Amino acid sequence: KRKGKSYTVFLVIGNVRTLSTEIGYVKGQDVLKTIAKYLKRVGRRELGLITYTYRYSEYVFALTVHTDDIEKARTLMYKISYRMHEPWNFGNMEIKVDGHLFLMVYPDHYRNTAELITKTEMMVDYAADSHDLIIDLDKVDFTQMRKQSEYDNLARTNLDAKTATVKFQPFLSKIYKISYSIYIFII
Repeated sequence: KRKGKSYTVFLVIGNVRTLSTEIGYVKGQDVLKTIAKYLKRVGRRELGLITYTYRYSEYVFALTVHTDDIEKARTLMYKISYRMHEPWNFGNMEIKVDGHLFLMVYPDHYRNTAELITKTEMMVDYAADSHDLIIDLDKVDFTQMRKQSEYDNLARTNLDAKTATVKFQPFLSKIYKISYSIYIFII
């Protein structure tokens, strides 16, 4: 078990699919490799910190920051956020990459690996709907997010098991004069 706090900065790239569509999948992956190289060096170069960078998923990077000072970890996160505002030079193009950053602190935000993975997945989904470049985990309501996730899973399970029916009822739309509402009945 860990004795002290540890810090992990997550970077969620929001426009990976758009990049792949516009410049192609292979070039999109090359842009992500360029970002990964930057993330690999930024801790030592900017603040003299030892960091380990890894790709958490297709469009999520994680940086484990080895320091005892949370302010240094936050400063690193802000340095990365400043870089995310700038376009990335790739070939003869300047590529704008949209990203969201958040800092997870052990044991403040998670106590074990399962909780880390669960909260990271919830934050990746949260980041997709967020307009903030930096997301403060202390202001995120994980209990409400978990309830919504459990409700979605329950509805999907019941629909897959055919123990629920979906009925459509038309209602008036301002644009086309037709729209629809959905009622789900769990049997």
